[in-house]
Amino acid sequence: MNKVKIYFLITLASLFLASCNRNDFDKAESGIRFKYLKKSKKIVLPSQGDVVFVHYYILNNKDSLVYSTYQNNAEERLPIYPQTHKGGDIFDAFKIMSEGDSMAFLISADSFYLKTKGVDELPENVEKGTDLKFVVKLNKYMTAKEFETFLIEEKVGKWKEEVENMDGFFKQKGWQDLRQENGVRYFINQPSQGKKPIQGDWVEFHYVGRVLKTQAEFVNSYLMGQAASFKYGDPDVKPAVINQIIGLMKEGEKATFLIPFDHGFQDKKVGNIIPPYSTLVYEINLLKVKKDE
Repeated sequence: MNKVKIYFLITLASLFLASCNRNDFDKAESGIRFKYLKKSKKIVLPSQGDVVFVHYYILNNKDSLVYSTYQNNAEERLPIYPQTHKGGDIFDAFKIMSEGDSMAFLISADSFYLKTKGVDELPENVEKGTDLKFVVKLNKYMTAKEFETFLIEEKVGKWKEEVENMDGFFKQKGWQDLRQENGVRYFINQPSQGKKPIQGDWVEFHYVGRVLKTQAEFVNSYLMGQAASFKYGDPDVKPAVINQIIGLMKEGEKATFLIPFDHGFQDKKVGNIIPPYSTLVYEINLLKVKKDE
C-alpha cells in the first residue's frame, strides 16, 4: 500500500472518530451547524471572494463516504461565493475557519446538491431530507488577487516540470520524437504509406488515453468495443487538438502523442483520474481515411 493511501486511511479514520456524534454541533449566526475537531492558533478568517485551499470528505446520514479529496490527495481550491441557501451552506462554513482548523459541518443534502451545486437530483447514496456531514481541513486561503499571482507562478513551474517529464518519457522509450510548435510531441510507432486525411474526410480510429505522470488510463475505445469517427477538420470536435494529431498521421499508422496540459484539461481536475495540469498520452491507431459521400 502506497504512502498516499496510508495517509488517506489514517486521516479519514481519525477525523471520522472525532466527528461521529451528530448531536453536539453548535450553530453560527449564518445557520451553519459546526463542531471544532482541531483549532489552530490563527484567528484571521477568510471572507467572500477569497479562495480557500481545503481537504474534505462528505458522509451521508448513515456515515457512509460520499466524496473525499483524500483518495487522490487532491487538495481543492474553492472560491467563497455568496450564500446559496438559508440554514448555512459550505461557503458559510469556510467563513468561520482559520488556516489550520479542522471542523465538521452539517448541511442539508437537498440544499447542497440542488442549490449550491445546481444539479437536478441527489446521488444514489444520499437520501432526500437528510443532512450531509462535511469534515473540512482548511490549509490556507488567499485573496482573489493573490490567487491570480499564485496561479501564474504555479503554471510557469508546471510548464518546466512538463518539459522534463516529456523528455524523460521519450528517453525511457528510446524514441526520437517529432515536435509541433504548440508543444505537442509524438512518435510514429507503426509507419504506413497510406493517405493522409484532408479537410472533409471521414476518419476512423482507435485510441487509448492516459495521464503521463501516473499512467492512469481514462479512456479506451478498444474496451468500449467501437472505434471513434468524425469528419476531419470539424471545428466542433473537442478537444480541438484531436484534429491536429489525426492530421499528422496516415491511414494504417499507429502513433503515440504527448499533449501538453494547455491543450488538454489545463488546470482542471477531471473526475478522480486526471489531476490539474496533466500531460496526456494518446495512443492512436488510424484505421480508415475515406472521402465524404
